[in-house]
Amino acid sequence: MFNFFKRKTKRNQNKEAMELVVSVFIIAVMLMAHTEISEKWIQFKEKIKKGELPEKDDLIKKSILSALDKSVYTLRSGETVYRSRIIENIKLPDESKNYLETRDGILQLIEAYELNEVVANFIKGLLATEMSKQVGGINKYWMNGFWGFNAKESDAPPKEIATAGRINPCKVPYLYVAENAHTAITEARPIIGQMVSVAKIKISRDLRLFDFCAISPFDNNDTEVEHLLRMIAREFSMPNHKKEDYLPTQYVANLIKNNSFEFDGIRYPSSLHEGGVNIVLFNTNITNEKGECVSKNYCVESTALHVVKSITIEEKQILPIES
Repeated sequence: MFNFFKRKTKRNQNKEAMELVVSVFIIAVMLMAHTEISEKWIQFKEKIKKGELPEKDDLIKKSILSALDKSVYTLRSGETVYRSRIIENIKLPDESKNYLETRDGILQLIEAYELNEVVANFIKGLLATEMSKQVGGINKYWMNGFWGFNAKESDAPPKEIATAGRINPCKVPYLYVAENAHTAITEARPIIGQMVSVAKIKISRDLRLFDFCAISPFDNNDTEVEHLLRMIAREFSMPNHKKEDYLPTQYVANLIKNNSFEFDGIRYPSSLHEGGVNIVLFNTNITNEKGECVSKNYCVESTALHVVKSITIEEKQILPIES
């Protein structure tokens, strides 16, 4: 009986070893295929940067078009998104400046910046003697709900001054927003101590978005198209320093925008805030049959003023390998 179980165990070990070999082989084949599609994507980007438009039967273009009906997200009317811009003190509205100069306003700054206890107590002492008669109630300064930039400054820029971005060409304004305020602030890339104006934007009608967030994580069923779309989504999130680096993502966005599926924008993951989601809206206005602007797809309702207290980065050395 002992020998029987011994043989059975050995047989199971052989079976498990064979399954492992097959799994490794499948993964190797998948990686080879993904390496090939990665190389083609790199070649595709280089062509776009040189001003060479891809052929109609280009694999990258066909892959993108084939996936357009599989990743649809509806941004519902009434939902809220956020847009952040770094704001200098000189740009603050008078209501915010006046309030921050009051006793209550200064106390708010002390709390926000978490000043050294000795410094904070010294300032509070000054406030008690020299500013005790000031009325700092915030209601006195509340005017229209815009404590940072106003509605116009929080909106997409006018066509005349719209610069090229990772998704929009020059002179074509798109609205870049995030699904929550923290992601929006992170995407603005502020430094510690800077103030950020965060706009609260309400969507006015249902908007159809191409959703890169719907692409599944890597698994055994990962397809070339999914791998390609994941690379493109990462491309959208990466900061670029040269205008020509934006051309590939602008081209892809144009494919998504100008097709029979009639997308209003793109939804893609943030690379700066884990779990965060970014959205870009193509058409910032609703037009009538004559092409005249009737109303916007959204409304900038208010802005809040935030201060950046800290920036956290977690890292791990990978080479050389630590013992």
